[in-house]
Amino acid sequence: TVGTGRSGQGHETGVVGVPHVLDPVGQQQDAVNALVITSLFAFRARDVARLAAYFLFSTPRVALGNACLVVVAGGVTLVATEAALTLLGSVFASALLLNSRPLIAEVTEKFTLQGGAARGDAAHAEAARGVSPEAAS
Repeated sequence: TVGTGRSGQGHETGVVGVPHVLDPVGQQQDAVNALVITSLFAFRARDVARLAAYFLFSTPRVALGNACLVVVAGGVTLVATEAALTLLGSVFASALLLNSRPLIAEVTEKFTLQGGAARGDAAHAEAARGVSPEAAS
């Protein structure tokens, strides 16, 4: 955990300090996933938080691509201005949606009624049409 150096003041050791460095990156990725999910689906806030955290590890390609987009956005801001980033907002939004296709497909397939209907699941298809299972029998 926290060790003491020669001066007697506490400092973090290398192994424990690594997660503290990666924590903001994880939080940023979690926020990007939550942005995509809330933009396209109507879930409760706690469900969005759970799904965003779940997709950090289940779709690493999406997380890496989104991290690259954030790095590019930071580079544009560093080289140009925030105004340039604002002008390129639609390009970044399109790139985010393109990169997040696997996440969007999995959310649609596993967590929505449309996904169950698309798979041919009878109960989900009936629920999507508004027919109760008892009435269908």
